[in-house]
Amino acid sequence: ASGNEPLMALMEAVSTAIKDASDYQHVTTPERRAEAVKAHTVILKAIADQDEAAAFKRMDRHVSTYRDIAIRAAGD
Repeated sequence: ASGNEPLMALMEAVSTAIKDASDYQHVTTPERRAEAVKAHTVILKAIADQDEAAAFKRMDRHVSTYRDIAIRAAGD
């Protein structure tokens, strides 16, 4: 754990929304999991490269994508 309180709160909020989606398996398809692994790899590379702007941009894109997926799934 990073000890980053804002990040931990964000992850809790996002994971709760995804878990609460009416069709959780629809949200976590193998394709989406593969996309998440790719996104995490790119985010970690930006962090390792100490490229704050790229890490922020990639993480924002990743979190926004899953937020949108959870919202759509909850509405179905």
